[in-house]
Amino acid sequence: ERVSTPLDSISYQVGRTGVITPVANLRPVWLGGTTVKRATLVNADFISKMDICEGDWLFIEKGGEIIPKVVGVDEEKRPEWSTRIQYITRCPECGTPLVRAEGEAGHYCPNSDGCHPQIIGRLEHFVSRKAMNIDTLGPERLELLYAEGLVHNVADLYDLRREQLVGLGTDATIQDKGADNLLAALEASKQVPFERVLFALGIRYVGEVGAKKLARYFKDIDTLMAASEEELAQVEDVGEVTAKAVAEWFANAEHRQVVERLRAAGLQMSGEWNVGSGKLDGMTFVVSGVFEHFSRDEIKADIENHGGKVSGSISGKTSYLLAGEKMGPEKLKKACFVDDIEGLDDSETATAYARARGTDRMSSFGDWIAISDKVDVTCARLIQREVSDGIIAPDFEPEAFEILKSKKKGNYTIIKIDPDYECAPLETKQVFGVTFEQGHNNFRIGPELFTNIVTENKELPEEAMRDMVIALITLKYTQSNSVCFAEGGQAIGVGAGQQSRIHCTRLAGDKADKWHLRQHDRVLGLPFKDEVRRPDRDNAIDIYLSEDYDDVIGEGNWERLFTEKPEPFTRDEQRAYLGSLKGVALGSDAFFPFGDNIERAAKSGVTYVAQPGGSVRDDNVIETCNRFGMVMAFTGMRLFHH
Repeated sequence: ERVSTPLDSISYQVGRTGVITPVANLRPVWLGGTTVKRATLVNADFISKMDICEGDWLFIEKGGEIIPKVVGVDEEKRPEWSTRIQYITRCPECGTPLVRAEGEAGHYCPNSDGCHPQIIGRLEHFVSRKAMNIDTLGPERLELLYAEGLVHNVADLYDLRREQLVGLGTDATIQDKGADNLLAALEASKQVPFERVLFALGIRYVGEVGAKKLARYFKDIDTLMAASEEELAQVEDVGEVTAKAVAEWFANAEHRQVVERLRAAGLQMSGEWNVGSGKLDGMTFVVSGVFEHFSRDEIKADIENHGGKVSGSISGKTSYLLAGEKMGPEKLKKACFVDDIEGLDDSETATAYARARGTDRMSSFGDWIAISDKVDVTCARLIQREVSDGIIAPDFEPEAFEILKSKKKGNYTIIKIDPDYECAPLETKQVFGVTFEQGHNNFRIGPELFTNIVTENKELPEEAMRDMVIALITLKYTQSNSVCFAEGGQAIGVGAGQQSRIHCTRLAGDKADKWHLRQHDRVLGLPFKDEVRRPDRDNAIDIYLSEDYDDVIGEGNWERLFTEKPEPFTRDEQRAYLGSLKGVALGSDAFFPFGDNIERAAKSGVTYVAQPGGSVRDDNVIETCNRFGMVMAFTGMRLFHH
């Protein structure tokens, strides 16, 4: 779909590295389900190539059905008075003359230490998850600290004191607990490894991979600072442009002073890496799945130590694929209908939302979304195309906020929560004049709950403990006679509010089964017609997996949905597939009274169980677990609240 709309003006944005991005401010136009008001103009060459002039009407499309982009000029509507765009020559923020390096397409502001957006951008980059991971410092707090004169560069963060923070901002934005959390996060960041500290410095052209290569090659910050451009360029994947940028950055006396202050604060300025054989030089590996004796990170580190490269996806350059159990992020993406989302692997927030929504799409249709971390652009784009009434989160990237604001024709509800808010210790609710009270459930759920293993099998791997924690946290908030199945770091089936525990287990187990079946090759390979929408595919898959499958693949029915008639996925075939599963975790908010819950759980691949214990029939439940070779821990904590 393409539309034409007038160009009202051009604004110029300054990035953290000083790069200038021109943005077209458009007369609002409806395109692909949203109102488009802005689109990037990339750089001066793009404007010149497109021959964009003042007063032009621009053709707009959506890249990947998400990102608005300018694809041309509607020359028939060009006014006679139009003139060529005069690209700015000075920074729109600080007034410094712009620079355009030889061979580069973009202009940038060289005033890196005096230009406000660059300073704030570098601070935001420094505290980001993939850098120092200081999650208590969002954009608003960084702006506040900068405005109050407490922070001008990243080293200033480690000079902050509690008395400076408490009561800071209008209406005392930072309270006692917020100050303590902020200082604790700064202290914890001192353990971040050298390669991430180097990445956090925000040196132009040095990304995550480049920082890792430089850190491993030079081993410590002093050797790196002393390296010449020629020596820097010898590092694998570090070209002349990056080498020059690194050398120039460290040649700056102010930058060196920042490094020394960070060193004095206790940040890691060196690292130790095992020197491998070099036998994997020139080879590219993809590592996927769960491995019994090693974590994926350990395997990736070994590959890199021996000269190999690790890639996140299979391509023509892939030398080997290392496949563990439960391999299949690509299958998972397809099952969640997000295999077309670019950048999903780089966004933990978007991945979490995609998995939560995709697990049970029929139940989450028209939902409210709660996210525990900053909402980034990838996550916002994913939410943009789903049916949803509102979102609540601690923070939003500016572009993500603009994307979400456009949902529901501007009527989408966005709530920003205070991450330091603490619930009142006593919860109350009034119903027809009767007031009910109960204490707020502040019980902390963690791996320490699983020390009392009561079964013969006592092998409880870290992945299983993670899934058991997730299951119990889920149950803490269902607050009603509940059980939860979890696998791969997510809840895959919840059963709550039924007459008895076994009914809850059956309900949750059926959901978990459907989740596993949706990832079967038979389902992923269903030949849907291109025009069949996601909700209709959801519904068709549910019917295909039921006993009423003829309603979608029978004669006279399949033609509406598929390009060819699918074969049935019979009940016996489904049972055989589900019977091969293992490693699923099961949590319960109260004790299992009978072994029948365990028998039903076993049919859905459950290997690990967490429950309070305390039933007069605990022996029967333990015996049933032993019969199936399960590991069961008694937590001693009942999570059943109303």
